[in-house]
Amino acid sequence: MKDLEITFFILSILTKPYMAFRILVNLGYNQKQLNYYICKWVDKGFLNYGTSAYSGWFEYSAFNGKYKEIFKILRYYIYDLPQTELKADKAKEQIITDLYEAEFYNNEVRPFKEELIKMIIGDLNL
Repeated sequence: MKDLEITFFILSILTKPYMAFRILVNLGYNQKQLNYYICKWVDKGFLNYGTSAYSGWFEYSAFNGKYKEIFKILRYYIYDLPQTELKADKAKEQIITDLYEAEFYNNEVRPFKEELIKMIIGDLNL
């Protein structure tokens, strides 16, 4: 797998094959080479199309080998990592809210939350 194919593949996943094709042609890459990659992906069975392969769509479950590795990396950085960070941020917000409510209503904070709150306050420099 050449660098151009990897670049084209990543751009095609992030946008659509026809958009990635236009971007790379405008940057000066050879149209015949890009056409070859589209045909290769169709032959491998993970790019399906109706009337034109350029406006096709990927069958993500059909990826294999290097294509599957690239897709897993993209999925991790584009979807999984932000979701994990979002969950952590929501957990921090909930703990801080619990702390404020406990102070307002003069309630006790549970011991395990107390340690988490201390860590968060230390991170936030409050």
